[in-house]
Amino acid sequence: MTHYRLHILDERGNLVGAVEFECANDATAKRKAQTVSAGTPWELWRRINGGLETKTGAGTHSAND
Repeated sequence: MTHYRLHILDERGNLVGAVEFECANDATAKRKAQTVSAGTPWELWRRINGGLETKTGAGTHSAND
């Protein structure tokens, strides 16, 4: 399982909250991000190499993300 951090953003792109979770892969994590974000903008980060992170997705809750 891979560790992810979901950043919930306001309409200006400012961080207003974060949720951490584990998923089997990026596709599953992105689907979870869309559900958890409940229509607000978001960024999804994957934890790698003992704390370094890489951005794996961003969007809003929509079928096009």
